[in-house]
Amino acid sequence: MQRSSLSSVEGSPGLTSGDVVIEPGAAIAPGVLLQANPGSQITIRAGVSVAAGAILHAHGGPLTIEAGATIGSRVLIIGAGHIGETACIGAEATILNPAIAPGEIVPPRALLGDTSRRVDLDTPLASAMPDFSGAVPSILPSMPLSTPPSASAAGPGPDALSEYRSVGGLSTTAPISLSTPPVYGREALQQLLATMFPYRQAETDGASLPDAG
Repeated sequence: MQRSSLSSVEGSPGLTSGDVVIEPGAAIAPGVLLQANPGSQITIRAGVSVAAGAILHAHGGPLTIEAGATIGSRVLIIGAGHIGETACIGAEATILNPAIAPGEIVPPRALLGDTSRRVDLDTPLASAMPDFSGAVPSILPSMPLSTPPSASAAGPGPDALSEYRSVGGLSTTAPISLSTPPVYGREALQQLLATMFPYRQAETDGASLPDAG
């Protein structure tokens, strides 16, 4: 395999290989690599700034950096295409076959032009989603919807009132008791005292007995 020779860029520490054209007024920082494969060409217009560590590798056609564009530190540009005028490429960005519009800003560490990760936006979302119909069996029994019985003309009874509620589309009843709570009177109190204090009941019974004489 024949290796292409590298030569230094005139007036800067950058290295070039192949057909590389740098117009006067372009600034190339140290550590920049400009490499053009056979049949390809790199053209850097006047006013372009290429930061340290950037790599521009042209193959499959010409690669042109238009006037006033800025290439950030350690940017990797591969393929054929162009960077528009006054465009700015953020540091450590990777661009394959660039097509950057004039004045466009590419954020740092961006990845552009990678067709291996292309998403088909023409496919409807509904068809792209898996079909889960019937995948999860229903765990709820089939229950018919019930209709609340009609109230009588006299209204609810005095002891209970049925309140109808809707839960998940099903009509249910929740009885509410309206009965009057018991009232404890003297008789109930006497029974309670007799249970708790039996000796007191015996004394009371003895005191109520008439004298034998």
